[in-house]
Amino acid sequence: MAAVPETVAGYRVPRLAPGEEPPLVQPRPRSFADSWRELRSSKDLLRQMVRRDLATKHAGSMLGFLWSLLSPAMLVAVYATVFWVMGFRPIAASEYEHIPFALFFFAGLVLWNVFNAGLAGGTGSVVDAGYLVRKIYFPREILPLSVVLSGVVTFTFEFVVLLIFQSALGHPPHWTVVIAIPVMAIVATLAYGCGLFLAAATVYFRDLKHFIVVLLQLLFWSAPIIYDLSKVSNHPRAVQILLFNPLTPCLIAFRESVLVGKVPGPWRLLYSAAIAVATVLVGSLYFNRHERRMAELV
Repeated sequence: MAAVPETVAGYRVPRLAPGEEPPLVQPRPRSFADSWRELRSSKDLLRQMVRRDLATKHAGSMLGFLWSLLSPAMLVAVYATVFWVMGFRPIAASEYEHIPFALFFFAGLVLWNVFNAGLAGGTGSVVDAGYLVRKIYFPREILPLSVVLSGVVTFTFEFVVLLIFQSALGHPPHWTVVIAIPVMAIVATLAYGCGLFLAAATVYFRDLKHFIVVLLQLLFWSAPIIYDLSKVSNHPRAVQILLFNPLTPCLIAFRESVLVGKVPGPWRLLYSAAIAVATVLVGSLYFNRHERRMAELV
């Protein structure tokens, strides 16, 4: 009897007999242009994976997707309470001093969550989908990309909440709020490039999934998410180190455009954009180079 085909993530594959091992799928070597072409032709699969990631993120919980909004709100409440009790003012004597700290922090956290989701989820995306990688061929870049795009969808909801929160506190957004979209795109591109590299590297070094938790904590504190750069203005070398982080110009530009109504300077953003594009190119080359062995090792 012929094998009955089944569907996995939109692809039809032969059903295996009991105890039969699936044949390993070995993709052909691909260039960056080939990868981009295959990604463009796999929009339906990418859409399905983004929808699946959003559906499974909070599967089984009573509040479901609302946790994507409640988690950052509760984190902001914790930090705001602790800093209020300690008497610490992270944004004193700066252009944000008239902005409530909760609003300042929430604006930074909304943008940080895009990068955090892309890096944390993208690192183990290939290993976690090993059953799929071994069974069928599809452009594997979709795995880290779908994680980043699901983070962008979550950002959209959090961003709307931020604007409502901002208006309710008496600081209605200006027209410059539209600049926040390309800034977010730079952060998402950076997350995708890093995710590509780490997803391929994790196939060989599984400990990276644990190390990335520590790295994200380091990146969180090495970017002005909770504090403003004015708090370290007395230490020029520290300011230079913080500005070397490509997330820093994005956070500054995001807050300036959303909270202050100011058009951010383009040069630092261009630096972040250049780093993001370079990261995607390097990550894609590394990913394609090691893609052929992924089915063997996951």
